[in-house]
Parts: sequence; C-alpha cells; structure tokens
Amino acid sequence: MSLKATGIIALALGWVLAASPLAAAVSPALQVERAEFLWETDTQSARDAVCRQVSREIVLDGDLDDWRGIQALALDRREQTEAPRAAPSPVWGGPADLSAKIYLAWDLKYLYLAADVTDKVVTPATSVDPSQGDAVVLYVDARGDSTAQEGPDDLEFTLILLGKQAATLVPTRVAGRRPKEAVALPAAASIRSDGYVVETAIPWSRLAPLTPVAQRSCGFGVLVRDRDTAEGPATQWLETCPGVGRRMPAELGNLVFAVQRPPSPEPFLYLTRSSIHANEDLLAVFAVNSPEPLADLRLSVEVRRVQPDPGTIYRVTPRVDVGSGINRYLITWTPHELPTGEYRVQAALTSATGQALTPAQAGAVNVAPAYDLAALSQYRETLSTESVLARLAATPPPPEGFTFAVAGDIQGGLPILEQVLRQMKARASFGVLLGDLVADGYGEQYQELAPVMAGSGLPLLTIVGNHDVIHDGRAIYHYLFGPTDYTFDYGGARFLLMDSTEGGFTEAQLAWLEEKLSTDLRKLVFFHLPTPGGPGATPAARSADRLLALLQKYKVDYVFTGRRHGYAREDIGGLRWIITGGSGGKLPAGADYNFVVVRVGPTGVTDEVFRMAWQPGTPGGTP
Repeated sequence: MSLKATGIIALALGWVLAASPLAAAVSPALQVERAEFLWETDTQSARDAVCRQVSREIVLDGDLDDWRGIQALALDRREQTEAPRAAPSPVWGGPADLSAKIYLAWDLKYLYLAADVTDKVVTPATSVDPSQGDAVVLYVDARGDSTAQEGPDDLEFTLILLGKQAATLVPTRVAGRRPKEAVALPAAASIRSDGYVVETAIPWSRLAPLTPVAQRSCGFGVLVRDRDTAEGPATQWLETCPGVGRRMPAELGNLVFAVQRPPSPEPFLYLTRSSIHANEDLLAVFAVNSPEPLADLRLSVEVRRVQPDPGTIYRVTPRVDVGSGINRYLITWTPHELPTGEYRVQAALTSATGQALTPAQAGAVNVAPAYDLAALSQYRETLSTESVLARLAATPPPPEGFTFAVAGDIQGGLPILEQVLRQMKARASFGVLLGDLVADGYGEQYQELAPVMAGSGLPLLTIVGNHDVIHDGRAIYHYLFGPTDYTFDYGGARFLLMDSTEGGFTEAQLAWLEEKLSTDLRKLVFFHLPTPGGPGATPAARSADRLLALLQKYKVDYVFTGRRHGYAREDIGGLRWIITGGSGGKLPAGADYNFVVVRVGPTGVTDEVFRMAWQPGTPGGTP
C-alpha cells in the first residue's frame, strides 16, 4: 500500500462578493469594489415578514395611529403556541385568551416594534425584571447567517409591560448570554380591558452589526409571553417561529427590509466587525439609496486613527456612477503593520469637485495584536493532514474493503457538526470535510472548530472552502491543516483533494490533476465549489470544460463537492457526482442536515446518504 500526500503552490485570492473592480486604482491596503444588491422583498415562508421604511419618526405613546398602513404579522393560531418546559402543554383558549398583531418598521435612526395584544388576564411586571409579567420578546440574528448555535450577532430584547402607560425595553441576551449591564431603552404602553399595546424604538447602534439597505434581510422572530399571575412561570406564549423560544438562530424567519425611494441620496455604512486582529481584513459595505441616476461622482473612503497618534492613514476617492435605487460598495481594509489601537472608517459620496452629496457615515473598529497561531498548536498533531495520513498508514484496510464518510459546509454550526461526526464515526474509518469549515476565516472561529474535530476521535481530512480563506483564514488553514492540494492512495483507491476557492482551477492545478489521475487505481476527487456540468453548478467556475474532460478521460469513479447546503446526486457523462453540504451551515427550505458514507471494495464503490434525525423546525427537537 502507498500512502503519501503531495502538494502544489497555494492560490492567492481576495474575497469578492458579486463584485467588480472600480475603474480607479486604490491603495493595496484600502480597496473598494462595486457589489450587486437584490431589490426583491418577496417573503419566502410564513415565518418571514417585510419591514417597511417610514418617512417620519414614530411617536412612542401606546397609540397605534402612527402604524396605519403597515401590515401586521398575526399571532392567533394554535400551532404558534408553546408552553414552558415545566408545563405539560399550552393552555391556550383561543384568540380571545391570547393573540397579537405585531408591527415592524424602520427609518434611518431606529427599528420600530409594536404589539397589539389581546390577553384575557393582563399582568404588568412589578419591576424592570425581564422574567416578570407579560412581555414581548424580539430575537434578531443580525447577520442572518442562521447558525445552529448563538453567536455574537444574535440579540434578544424583552419589551416589558410595566403599567397602564408604562413599558421598557431591556437587552436580555447577546451571543447566548445575559448582558452583565443591560441599559433600558424607551418604550410606551396602554392597557385596556381585553389586552394592551406596547411599542418601542431600537437604535441601529444597539442592533450592530445589522444595518438596513446595506443588508437585504436579517433573521428574526417575535414571542408574546403570557403570565396570568405576578409570580411563577409563564403560562404560555405565542411565537412567529420556534427559534425564539428555543433561542436557535437556525429556526428563525427572515425580516426583509423594504426601502422607499428617498428625495435625495441616503447613505448607510455597515462594518462586519467592531474588532479585528492586525493580520485580518476588515470588510465594510457602503450603500446608497438614490432617487435617480447620478454620474461622475466620487466615493470618498477614509481610515482615520483615533488613538494613538490621531490622523488619516488612508484615503481613496474612486469614480462611481450611481444608479436609481440601491447601490452597494464593498470596502476592504488591511491594517497589516499598523499599530494596534482605535480606528475609524468613514465614507461619503461627493461630486467630482468635492462637494458632499451625502453625510459622511462612520464606524469604529479596534485593531488588536495579530492573531497568535500558537493558540491552535495543541490541535495540529491531531488535525494536520500529515498526522491524519500517518494514522491511516498505520491501519491498512482489510481485503474486503473499507468505508469513509463525507460531509461539508459547517460555517459555525458546531452542535450539528458534533452530531454528524458522532454518526460518521459509527459508520466509517475516516472522514473528509468538503470545506467552509468556518464562517468568516477568523482565528477565533478556527479555535472553536478545532476541539470539536479533534474530540470526535475520527481521523478527518479537509479541503479548503471559500469561507475558510476570508480575512487571514488561508494562513490559519495552512497552519492547522497543511496543504490545500494533495493526494494519497489507500485501499486500492486514489484520493485527490483540491483547492477551488477561486471558483475553478489554475493551469498548474489541472496539470497536476492530470498527472495524478494517470493510475489504474479507483479515483475519487474532492473539491468545494461545484463546477458547471455538475449539480449546484456555478457560472463563475473557471476551466470547467477542461476539468470535466480530464475527469471523463481518466474515468473518475466519484466527484464530491460541497458549497450548496443540502444534498444532491447525479450521474453526468459517466461521472457520479455528489454534493453534501449539510453539516452545520444554514439550510434552504426543504434541505436536510446530512452526510454520505462511501464503501470501497474489490467489486466497486458505492455510496449512501444519511439524513440527520434532527432538522430545522423539528418540534421539540435538539441537534
């Protein structure tokens, strides 16, 4: 048996989000690209809602006059009810017992929320305690990434009913924890004989990193809690989706931001993070909502150091043409070799002569010391490709064959991954993870992933996905796992694992692939991005025709790819092509968490998909 890993030079790449370079040259440390924006506001399911932009500020007075013309989200059905764990089942007596109309709107300053609640027994709280009295809970997944576990962008607010005309809004959960110091926000209420009205306005700064227009939507859910006595557990609640009560972002609906045409261009700036390491990139989106097309403008982007030594570090002013409607620009800043400290990113539209057309939008970011790769050193012995291949070489497969498992697209869904790995270990000798191991390429994300993989007890080989190399993720991936293109022989089969993070393959990669495919062994090829001709094909894939010709010429037995979250299997031109991308990342409607078990034996290669028993929306389920 031969078992050896070989590698080729890694690809250099930058992160692109449906973007094309602007005509003007920019500083290598500060780059601006135009990015497309989706105008559609159609909802996708009964859990989703449209949040309309309003032209004037909504007055918080417990009166719904300002909400006229805004469609309400109804909570009035038995399937929307839930009860605390201590209760056997909801005791809902119909809409007259408990029901609600939920209103959502936004302007440049606030996200507005109002609830018109019908409640047979109204029970105000006796203090600013989120566990007391009747209340309305808003849960927001600010990035809309629908992870299986709570992250820093997952926020919960509780709107507490205090009295006839009193209410308050309290942040009650951030990243899965209750804040140590929760500053109450303004709210108002009115109580009537059969219910109550509450309303509040949440500043966008309290919802960071959420910004309308810069984003099309976010994850959200609303829960109306009913407590019929001043003390003791809640009697029941109604919720727009089960992700609110269970605090599971993967089960939330989508809040889609509908945008009005403004009288003059309106700017928005969205920073993906408020703190980065010096060896990471900061990504920001500058969005402009324009009432009409405007030509020959300048997008002025600056990075200023706040402390130490205040001053402008970088400034670029590329020429832009703004279309009618939403225009988005992706800003990438690389702070390498700059001192740590506080910085400020600022953007505005100006005329060619420098006259301001929009107010400057700014966001603060803290640059911390470079991420220390040594934090991952304890996992390299278990997770590096070299170590995993050495373990396989020490345990040759039996003559009757062997099994291995394939999964992909984790993106922060570590509770799901733990379950997938447990099931894979029960069925396979080793596993292959098809990329997108983390969500954004940050060191902390690799640091959370590593102990889950190492603790599984299953030898795991990996390939790199496009999410893994965002920011400084490529360097971290190399440190933890090793090469991004390699091959090895095991049990009569040749495994070829490749880096496709640029959407395709270079000439050097294709030449390497052809050399390694020239063998009488069974051939199994793995990469992250699906290629035209296969299921889940992406039009951006490069060198697709030559790749497919090589795979067909050398009669490859199987091709395994990820990226598309779900499962697909097709036979294409004699190739068996499998996508498995369901081991933690956000799933589209109808998709399942899954993995594939492959058996290689003397008579051939077979595959079987395993769908996880727990899926999003499973009543009472846990991953």
